[in-house]
Amino acid sequence: MAPQNLPNSALTTSIVVEQKLGHTGNTVYFVTLFDETRTIPLYSAYKVTPSQGKAIGRHKRNEVSGSWRTAPGVTGLNNAYKAAIRICKAKTGSPQLSRGHMNPSAINSFDLNHMKATYTLSNAVPQFQKFNSKQWGTQEEKIRNYAKNTCANGGGTLYMLTGISDIGLKIPSGGGNPVQDTSILQKCPQYTFTGGRKSHTLGTPRAVWSAGCCVWPKPATPVPPTKKPKRFPVTSFAVMSNNHPDESQLHIKQMSVADLETLLTPTAASIVILFPGNSDCRLSKYNHML
Repeated sequence: MAPQNLPNSALTTSIVVEQKLGHTGNTVYFVTLFDETRTIPLYSAYKVTPSQGKAIGRHKRNEVSGSWRTAPGVTGLNNAYKAAIRICKAKTGSPQLSRGHMNPSAINSFDLNHMKATYTLSNAVPQFQKFNSKQWGTQEEKIRNYAKNTCANGGGTLYMLTGISDIGLKIPSGGGNPVQDTSILQKCPQYTFTGGRKSHTLGTPRAVWSAGCCVWPKPATPVPPTKKPKRFPVTSFAVMSNNHPDESQLHIKQMSVADLETLLTPTAASIVILFPGNSDCRLSKYNHML
């Protein structure tokens, strides 16, 4: 089931994109909710089955071309990224922006076609390189290791969401859990380009987040009420970070799914629910720290 109450997810400019290879392929590798106004995804939804998870690492990134395919209905987007990277570099004095995967290529390394499908620009947002390649890359590696060594190894299926937010986060003075921040300065926030006969805006998100829920198989026989089950029905985790060129402003933080939902919810709005198909995923007692 799709997440509920995410900001902008109900706009008429937000369309569901089934990520395939080419126009004739029938296999759907994952699904993206794509914002046609800013020509970036609001989130990508993907899953890793037990057999897929055990095979993570079978293929390497250099086995796929790495060439990005255009987003559906948006021409010139790859050129827009090139221009945005060049303009941002001119403003800041160093190469800053990159095409950042929402559904990462490496977690799909169990199959080449799954990896190739992630190189579609409806699965990318402008991410600052120091964020994308360092702290966020470390979190992606932790998620891959969990998918392979824990979730899949125990027969679980990992359901993943990775998305963007215009609500950032900051750490209160004295430490503690992060709180919402809408004031942090966004550098290189957007770039307007022309593709075909239309003008488009390429937006840079304020923050990026991931949430996962491993759903374990139910025991073949009922567990006697006097005995504890061998494992929880699910385990879940979440992480969020500002998308910023200054590493001191990232405030990257692991948290529970429920805490992430709170951070993503605008003031006085209905609470975001990331995994409405399984209410256990948002219970803090099933939270797992990667």
